[in-house]
Amino acid sequence: MPWNRIDFAGYSVEFSPFRGDLLAVGSAQYFGIVGNGKQSIFRRTEANEWVPVLEWLTKDGVYDTAWSEENEFILASAQGDGTIKLFDTNRIEGPIASLEEHQAEVYSVNWNCNAKQLICSASWDQSVKMWDLTKLQCIRTYKGHAAVCYAASWSPHHAMTMASVAGDGRS
Repeated sequence: MPWNRIDFAGYSVEFSPFRGDLLAVGSAQYFGIVGNGKQSIFRRTEANEWVPVLEWLTKDGVYDTAWSEENEFILASAQGDGTIKLFDTNRIEGPIASLEEHQAEVYSVNWNCNAKQLICSASWDQSVKMWDLTKLQCIRTYKGHAAVCYAASWSPHHAMTMASVAGDGRS
């Protein structure tokens, strides 16, 4: 499958749950150590090539990306500046919202496929947060890890169950 080269180091990739021809890519300049990030959207052509259709430059690396489970045009990205940015593919300018409560890099963001107004995030600040996007605020913080949290994910079977992993070797 032919790929279009991105000019930053790739960190995350996710297909749209609504359209099979859209792909979100999160990337970071200089391997995520310093520099900007980029949230990109690619579309598959009839020739089976992936071409860029949208991109938003961010002030820090984009370490993860997640499509909305409810709105085909919305996606979230985990940012190196400790924020979660929400983007709308109908708008060239962005982001449309910024969730700011983590104290260090956000390394993971995941959309709840059952309670579709919720996302979770994992951060280098050793916390996992649950966010309500109807209120655009954090509704719960979990501090069960003693090291960097690398990922958090919702259960597809139980709406209010999530798991996380961290550098402390615990999940």
